[in-house]
Amino acid sequence: PPGPPPQAFESSMALSASNDVLVGTKDGHKMKLWLLDRQSRSWAPVSLAGPPLTQWAVLGFDGATVVAVDGQTPSGTRLHRYTMSKAK
Repeated sequence: PPGPPPQAFESSMALSASNDVLVGTKDGHKMKLWLLDRQSRSWAPVSLAGPPLTQWAVLGFDGATVVAVDGQTPSGTRLHRYTMSKAK
């Protein structure tokens, strides 16, 4: 994805059953997400509908739903499910 290379522990990647590649990178206290556009050979920014994640990782896909984990909560780690949309 565009921008400086992220630190090794500040990025994650998911591959869907339909071969979609999603990369998440830490940007301060939030995450930026990029979806590989194979046809144009570029990365398209995407956003997730729902609460922002702070200490996170993209784990994978459940069908078309993105599964992520957030470890910065008072009660510990939580799994979240999101739908993707083009970033605004």
